[in-house]
Amino acid sequence: MQNETELRLVLLRHDIPEDPRLNEDGSPAPDSIRELAPEGLENMTAAAPGLVKALDNEITQILTSPYIRARQTANLLQVESPDDTEVTETDHLLPGVQLGALESALKDQTGTVVLVGHEPDMSHILEYFASPAATFRVKFVKGGACMIHFRDGAAKASGQLHWLLTSSMLRMLGSS
Repeated sequence: MQNETELRLVLLRHDIPEDPRLNEDGSPAPDSIRELAPEGLENMTAAAPGLVKALDNEITQILTSPYIRARQTANLLQVESPDDTEVTETDHLLPGVQLGALESALKDQTGTVVLVGHEPDMSHILEYFASPAATFRVKFVKGGACMIHFRDGAAKASGQLHWLLTSSMLRMLGSS
């Protein structure tokens, strides 16, 4: 059981997206409308129970990028989560995340909060919160997740990385 100032921050990268789309005139469609590919939907559907299991079925809130593939990922996780778990879209998780603004947005959060977003932002968030001097580099695989623990709320370089799991690890955990 956590105390009332503790935060477990979970970073979850969306799974495999569909190929970029083109508009009728042949110009690139906005990246924000790309959905999860069928394989990505299948992977995330199988991985979501494993992530919930890794978190002892304790998810306070799910915050997601407004991009469709991230929202789909968050919704698949919500289906496996406790009934009172909310999914909230936030511009703080748009590609090119502003780390200081995200830190401010998380300052009063406690419990277990899942952030669903994109790469390289998930790696940058991990490095910002869990590395005092950017001493390590991580590249999140599609559908991968990690958990950072904070004793007194989210603050730069104050979190401890507790685990980092690939999508295939989450799928195995969910099937056991």
